[in-house]
Amino acid sequence: MLASADRQRLWLVLGVLLPALVAVTLVWLSTPAGVGVSDDSVIYLGQARNLQAGNGLSRLTGDGSPVPITHFPPLYPLLLAGVGGLGPGIEAAARGLAAFSAGVTVLATALMTERLSQSKLAASLATWLLAASPVALEVHTWAMTESPFVALSLLALYFLVAHLDTGQRSWLLAAGLATAAALMTRYVAYALVVFSVGALLLTARRWRARLADAGLYLLLAGLPLSLWLMRNLRLTGSATNRQWSWHPVAATKLADGGRAIAEWVYGDQPPSLWLALPAIAAVVVVALIYWHWTQSHPRPFAGRPGGQLGQLLPLAYPISYGIFLLISISLFDQATPLDRRVLFPAYPLVLVMGSIVVANWWQSTRLNGLRSLLAIGLVLGAGRYTVESIETLVMLRRDARGFAAAAWRQGEAIDYLRRLPTGKHIYTNEPEAIYYLLGRGAYIVPIRRDGVTGQDRTDYPEQLASYQDDVLNDRAVLALYEAISFQSDFAPEVVLTEGLQLAASDDRLSVYVAANE
Repeated sequence: MLASADRQRLWLVLGVLLPALVAVTLVWLSTPAGVGVSDDSVIYLGQARNLQAGNGLSRLTGDGSPVPITHFPPLYPLLLAGVGGLGPGIEAAARGLAAFSAGVTVLATALMTERLSQSKLAASLATWLLAASPVALEVHTWAMTESPFVALSLLALYFLVAHLDTGQRSWLLAAGLATAAALMTRYVAYALVVFSVGALLLTARRWRARLADAGLYLLLAGLPLSLWLMRNLRLTGSATNRQWSWHPVAATKLADGGRAIAEWVYGDQPPSLWLALPAIAAVVVVALIYWHWTQSHPRPFAGRPGGQLGQLLPLAYPISYGIFLLISISLFDQATPLDRRVLFPAYPLVLVMGSIVVANWWQSTRLNGLRSLLAIGLVLGAGRYTVESIETLVMLRRDARGFAAAAWRQGEAIDYLRRLPTGKHIYTNEPEAIYYLLGRGAYIVPIRRDGVTGQDRTDYPEQLASYQDDVLNDRAVLALYEAISFQSDFAPEVVLTEGLQLAASDDRLSVYVAANE
């Protein structure tokens, strides 16, 4: 038999460090052509480039002028600019940060699971499932904020659990700082703040001590973001470039969320909501069994015998996060999707709950038949995850995704735009693609309805008149990507192309110019 210290070292190597290294390696091997680039990615990468150029955290307008960005928190582009400035470049920095974040996410998941359950079996199961997960691999291969946000959130939650477990102030300080970093990465980390403050106020300590802990945490977590919001107000008059309006979450969006949750079980998204329902039910059952386990296996937290605050964290935080998402979509940004990327912050905690439930069942049952069935189920599930991850890796290695793919960079139409003189402006339904591919700003085509608030734009007639004046008088060209057929918020294509002639086109892009050119 191995000594206790030897078992601890063996677990750290095989159950923590090795799966973290596997996660890092999978992300790195999946992105030989670079990380995927989406609309939001272009904004992050552009902010980093503009920062390096001395223009601050800004974006370029259609005429090339920099304007401050307030819609997104600043930490991710700051990291890209800082790491990229050391030599590898901004997109290489995005790739390295994604891989590093995948490893940190696995490490934080391992430490949290072991502290909550005091079971190295549960911790090892959670980390290996996360490391081999096709869901996690896909999310970590984009130049998006989810990778660092999830890593920082899990660290903050682990530090909070450790504080509730021991009452030590150093863990609280670490939780506050990690939360501050998460808030400076994504505004939705407000869910983490509210949840953590609630947990601190529910401990069994005296009210003065509770208020002191909550106040210290709020100060550490909120001060950097407060300074950022003050900067935004001073520069643009808006703290986050968001307006309040009521637009409840659509049923179709909830169905998309259900399919994304089912992907956690299947490893791939089911084609219909009906096929997703059994997987959603399985996640709910795991959550209920985990809740029952917290009631039957209480541990002392923050000096409160029988308290389950820390143990309830993997269950309570995903619920809190989901509620904040629904509120945000309903009041501030109806364009937010409920997809695998947006819901991913809850996914590692579901794995934590499931792994604790499985490990507890394994250790408590004395029936070899049940153990055998459980082992077979785990092998089949892990095998499916592994196969899906390998298929995802092979697919991702063929080419980068989004605007970074070769198909976006090549073609007659994009070559035509490359030859345009700098004084001629571009109107397009994909200004982020133009900026990423050509390194120049572009104007968005006239918008009839605000995609964030769902409200009609009162300035639509003025937008349309200005656009027509520019393109019909040969001061600008129109670059339409195929996605316009799905963008009902834009002016109709027939209106945009009236009086214009096709100058160049390919499978993805069409360029129109004034008919008399």
